[in-house]
Order: sequence, then structure tokens, then C-alpha cells
Amino acid sequence: MSKTSPFAPGYGTRPPHLAGREAAQSVLEEALAKLLADGPNRGLVMYGPRGMGKTVLLFWLADKCREAGITPIYATPATGLQSQADLPKLLLPADWLPDKVALRMGNILTTEWSIKDASGNRQGTLAEHLVSACRQAPRVLLLDEAHTLMDATLYQALLGTAQVVADQAPFLLVLAGTPGLMPHLREIGATFVGRSGKIGIGALSQQAAMDAVRIPLQNAGITIASQAIEAVVEDCQRYPFFLQEWGESLWQAIKDEPRPATVTQGQLAAASEAFRKIKEAFYGDRYQAMCDNRELLIAADAVSKRFQGKTRLNPDELTVFINRSLAELIPDEKARDARAVQLEQELNRMDYFWYPPDGDQAEPGIPSFMTYVSDRYAEKQALEQAPP
Repeated sequence: MSKTSPFAPGYGTRPPHLAGREAAQSVLEEALAKLLADGPNRGLVMYGPRGMGKTVLLFWLADKCREAGITPIYATPATGLQSQADLPKLLLPADWLPDKVALRMGNILTTEWSIKDASGNRQGTLAEHLVSACRQAPRVLLLDEAHTLMDATLYQALLGTAQVVADQAPFLLVLAGTPGLMPHLREIGATFVGRSGKIGIGALSQQAAMDAVRIPLQNAGITIASQAIEAVVEDCQRYPFFLQEWGESLWQAIKDEPRPATVTQGQLAAASEAFRKIKEAFYGDRYQAMCDNRELLIAADAVSKRFQGKTRLNPDELTVFINRSLAELIPDEKARDARAVQLEQELNRMDYFWYPPDGDQAEPGIPSFMTYVSDRYAEKQALEQAPP
């Protein structure tokens, strides 16, 4: 029996059993089918809190592309799209580029983004070249961490080019990022947002979360009681990254046991303790990122308290309670109103909460993290108010 772990915690690592993402996979497969049929593609925006499995789904789609005979282009702003010169290099076949390629901008219109050689002679627009390339071989661009591409002009050129090309040739652009991706795209005036398909990637269903633990163990010859799995799912908040971390913690406790094996209470306890330390470190890092901004911490505490016992909230309700929490700190009502809106947006960008595409209601990123923030903030206040 293999001693290799059936769990895969970490950035973008695809677990042996990808649970609960059938709806997202169906949308991605449909887009790929349209591409292969030479149909127009409107592009896709996939977003959700970090650790939900967006990168895993991009890699899954990349595998599907290869199976269909398409070589996908995977990039992040940090690795493949940092300057204007990167755009034609990323999108076009290498042998299509002049020796010294330059991307010159007349205005934001895609037709004005022209490829010129070293002498400044116009070689045609980026969109024109890309249409020709895609007609010879379909192209798929998977841009991960898309919320981190901050150059608005470059972003507009990418999205504008994608829209023009996808209407004429088999080209598909898939953006993936945290909840901050959507407001970021709106801020730069990207019409791509309205035309694209939206895929929200949030917490798994109860059954899918249980399967994410049970099936990998079962395939490895290990039995775990249903009651124990339910406790694990509750502890992990149906959060894919945590489920993989918990599974890995359990694997370390049982990997040397002969197969078949049944998980014991002692092994469960050892795994739970190891996972608790991982979760505490994860939450601690995120909490410390808030501590440098007192207003943000106060707002996060107010949001946490408002979410208690609830799974969704109206965004106006969130802003009102953030506003009230700042009353002593910012007495001026107009300034407080503006700051409350800013803090609501900042917490959304940090995926403290997010807005799934199926409505305008806010959901917690990870509910237990909200509880952690309120508990730590209460401790902080008690220390500050304690007599010297």
C-alpha cells in the first residue's frame, strides 16, 4: 500500500479527490467546448476567498485543454504580466514576434495597441495578430491572482484585446482571484466584467466536505467513523484548504499503520492538535495584518458581531454597523460615512467577507476567523483598559 499522502495542502496543489466543484467544472468545460467548436467566448471570472481552490480549478482546466490538444497559457501578474512588453510575448507564438517587439499605445482602444519593430514600423495591432494566431490554433489564457494586476492601462489592454479576439477566433480568457478582483475590475472601467461569466468559489457543501476527507482515506485503505468526519468538517468550516491540512495532519498520525486500518480516538486527537496549531498560525498571521490599522480592526470586530448566527447579510447593513462602531473614533458624521464605506471595501478585498455571484448578499470568508478576530480584539481591549 502506498505511503504517499492522499492529501495535498498547499498553493494550487490538486488533491487526488477534487470534491464539490462539479458546478464550476461544468462551466469551465462548457467554455472549452465552445472554444473547440469555434464559437465566440465571453470569458470567465472566477473568484472567492483564498484557499477555496481557484488555482486547483485552473490547473484542472489546463489539463482538460491539453487533453483536447490545446497548450494553455498559465500566468500570474508576478510571473508573466508585469509590463506592456509582456502582453504580446504572453499572447502570441514566439516565432510571430519581431526581434525587438514594442507595444505602443495611442489610446485605450484595442485597435490602437500596435506591434512595431525596432525601426518603429507598424506590424499590425495585437488583436489582429492574435486573431490570426487563434485561427491557426485555439488559445486559452489562465490568469491567476488576477486581483494583483494593478496597472490599469495594461489591464484594459488585456481585457479589450480579449473581447475583440474572442468574437472573431477561438480564444478564451479566464481570470481567477480573491473577492477583491470584482471591485478592482469595476474601478478600472472594465466592460469585461459585464460580459463575462462569473464563477463563485466558496465553502464546500457539507457532503462534499465530508467526501474530501472520507474518499482519500478510503482509497488508502483507511476507515474513519462518520461522526468523526462530521466533527472534522465542523472544525474546518467546510474550507478546502483546512480540510487538506487536517487530512495531512491525520495522515502523519496513521501513515505507518498496516492496511486496512481504522482511525482511533488517539489518532484523531493527535491530528486535531496538529491542525489546531496550523489554524492558529494561519489566523494569527491574518489578524496581525489588521492590527496596524485600528479602524480596520474595529470594523472587523463589528462585522464579526453582526454575522453571529447568520450566514448572509445585506451590504448596507454591514456599512451601517461599521459606521456605528467608529462613532467615538470619528465624530464627524460625513467623514465617518466615507470611512465606513472604505473599510467595508477593504474587508471585502481581504476576503474577510465576500459577495458570491448569485446575489448581493455578503457571506463570511471563514466564519471561525471572524470569531477569532473578535476574541483577540476583546483581549486587546482588556489589556489596554487594565490599570498599570
